[in-house]
Amino acid sequence: MAVEDAAVLGKLFSHLRAEDQISTFLHAFQDLREDRCASVTQAEQCNLYFQMLPAGPQQEERDHEMRTRTAQGKSAFGGGEAAEQWEQLKELFGYDAEDEADDWWVKWGLLRERAKQRSLDMEGMKTHLNNIHIQ
Repeated sequence: MAVEDAAVLGKLFSHLRAEDQISTFLHAFQDLREDRCASVTQAEQCNLYFQMLPAGPQQEERDHEMRTRTAQGKSAFGGGEAAEQWEQLKELFGYDAEDEADDWWVKWGLLRERAKQRSLDMEGMKTHLNNIHIQ
């Protein structure tokens, strides 16, 4: 998680051009990381539960299902609760923190920068028109 945090911060702050962007980037970091951290925590809890089932009917059913699938030449994670667990793990490890930060920049960061530039352009135009009118 710490490496992902660093990757997101690095990507976001690679676009830093003015001090007023810092708070925006920190808010973006919070938005990007909060859901990810919650989903990783939830996935890890499910994974722990799946792997550490206490001896009993659920554990025996899980083991039997996985042995049967393996004996049939299929993936042990191909069905039932094991398949759900496998999908969560693939999603967990398939995440690219830098891609998420790049997506945020393209969707929101550039939009904000363009809006700020347009606002500055409008202020400049108003100042220029006022100066012409005064003369």
